[in-house]
Amino acid sequence: MVKLEKLSDRALSKIVCRLARNGMVSSRRGRTGGLELAHPTNKITLGDIVRFTEADMDELVTCEPDNGKACVLSDACRLRGILAQSLNAFMSVLDGVTLHDVIMESGQRHIHR
Repeated sequence: MVKLEKLSDRALSKIVCRLARNGMVSSRRGRTGGLELAHPTNKITLGDIVRFTEADMDELVTCEPDNGKACVLSDACRLRGILAQSLNAFMSVLDGVTLHDVIMESGQRHIHR
């Protein structure tokens, strides 16, 4: 996975820690140790995985500058609502696809509606 996605060991470790902390994977130490999914693949959605690995998803629609002050356009801005709707739609699609779907339908697009 590290080679395929060109991830550093540290980046992969952070992802695995988040997934383990949220009960998506379980890990065992030692000679026979390793990682395994904590739930069947048909119970894990891509939305679950994205929510657990992308901690800052909600920041996409906050529209707050780095200085911590509110945006001067926040009272009149319609973009925030549009971005929130698009994020909800994106996550809704991911919530309709299980890990099982991705594994079994590799090479084909398969979305539950």
